[in-house]
Amino acid sequence: MELIFSPGPHLCSRARDGCSSLLGIWTQNAE
Repeated sequence: MELIFSPGPHLCSRARDGCSSLLGIWTQNAE
């Protein structure tokens, strides 16, 4: 499982369409 950095001090799982960052920002896998 790969991890990608999102707008926040944490990692998001690429297995999900998006994840909630500590800043309340949602990031999507744009690949």
